[in-house]
Amino acid sequence: AGLKVMVADLANNTEKNGAIGSLVEFLTAKDRWTVRFSNNTTNNFKIDNLILQPEEEVPQPAADGGEEAQTRKIYITNLSGDTTEDHLIKLFSGIGTIARVPIRN
Repeated sequence: AGLKVMVADLANNTEKNGAIGSLVEFLTAKDRWTVRFSNNTTNNFKIDNLILQPEEEVPQPAADGGEEAQTRKIYITNLSGDTTEDHLIKLFSGIGTIARVPIRN
């Protein structure tokens, strides 16, 4: 459970084709999987109507301590001289963490 799947090949409820959700549980009595969607609704589907989605790769640090693992980065330029690290953390904390802050004059 918890794996990402895409709904496919439904003859009825075709609006659900292409929807992505997460497996919740297998209902043996119905021979169906319960899938939870991002809007928190659930539906039950036959395994034939579900396509397993690849897991998102999480970058791992190099085992030898060499190069850093590649990560998504954002570069912020032309900031006001009044901008502080706290301002940046408050603004960008919803999308990730600040790993390091190179100071350039």
